[in-house]
Amino acid sequence: MTKTTRRTFLGTTAAGAFFIPARTLYGQELPVKQLRLAMVGAGGIGAPTCDLLCQAGATVAALCDVNANALATQAKRHPGIPTYMDWRELLKHHKDFDAVAVCTPDHTHAIVALHAMRLGKHVYIQKPLAHSYEECRMLGRGGADGQPASSAREGLPHPRGDGDHR
Repeated sequence: MTKTTRRTFLGTTAAGAFFIPARTLYGQELPVKQLRLAMVGAGGIGAPTCDLLCQAGATVAALCDVNANALATQAKRHPGIPTYMDWRELLKHHKDFDAVAVCTPDHTHAIVALHAMRLGKHVYIQKPLAHSYEECRMLGRGGADGQPASSAREGLPHPRGDGDHR
């Protein structure tokens, strides 16, 4: 039996909150029963993020990572899922997903998220939300429907195993 700490409890509930409002707060049936997620950045912090979002009820619809080894590792865990090494190709050719999880290096968070938002996709962004004030302003103006982006922190352990990644 594993011991539940305050940090793991809050991390799990924070990830679950990402999916709760659409199903329960509005009290209506949605056309999509399960959130289909495109992971941009499948290695590093993307791997535990993917696991956490899947535990909260999402299914992985596509994987993307510039590191071929990280992409292959995640592809083995999610067989039959389309894989991409360029996020632009994923967004251009693969349309069968509802949201994008951006788990790339910090300086690319905003640009990947903004392109996904302009396609009308929901976006989950690892911290930091952006690299500059101007990127924050662009994300604040939102995507295709004017919906601004938001960032969340789940308290995931760092993939190197050296404690919390903050």
